[in-house]
Amino acid sequence: MEKNSNPAALTPQGVDQEAFDRVWRRVMPDQAQSPIAIGRAEVDEIAPAETAPQDQCEAAPVPAEPPVQPAASPTPPPPSRSKAEEEPPFCLGSQSQGEEQTLTSLMDLAKEGVFIAQALVRRGGSCSRSLSCLAADHRRALRQLSAAYFLITGQRYRPPTPSVVINASLPLALRDQFVWEQRWERANQQAAETTSDACLKELYQELAQDGVLHAATIRSLLEQMG
Repeated sequence: MEKNSNPAALTPQGVDQEAFDRVWRRVMPDQAQSPIAIGRAEVDEIAPAETAPQDQCEAAPVPAEPPVQPAASPTPPPPSRSKAEEEPPFCLGSQSQGEEQTLTSLMDLAKEGVFIAQALVRRGGSCSRSLSCLAADHRRALRQLSAAYFLITGQRYRPPTPSVVINASLPLALRDQFVWEQRWERANQQAAETTSDACLKELYQELAQDGVLHAATIRSLLEQMG
């Protein structure tokens, strides 16, 4: 189809030519594809469509508000501590005076245990090895109690030599020692419950546990004899 080179020929009657040309250029900006050819001079005169400046089309960035810092909570005061918590537990010092009677009573009992165990060892036969371990434990307990007494009082205590009589029958002698070990365990456990000295409490509990183990050993020996 042949292009019409005169757009004025398409202009309706009574329409302003200049307004028509302006509208025509807006709807057909590509004159090369237009069915109506406009001269090069006319094309050059076509002004690019006015565009709004970019800074007017785009909204101005809103400055970011600084983050709201949470209000710092006041530092809570340190929990109040009682006087007992502030002071470390005392151990084998002058504050433990008053434990002398308990210590001397246990030392007397420990020395009695040593003499009984030694007598059982001499009569023990095949049980001698196990019974010698009991004797060694009671000697150690006597040394520990003696050292604790000295640290508290500054003096040495020498338990009197006990008068030991054991049954001629080894099973009966072991039965008596089984009862004795239970008495030893209870005496130390009661001492641990009443003392305020942290070191003495630990020592008493250890010796009480020895009594439990010794009783179990004697029971095992009697079971082997049966």
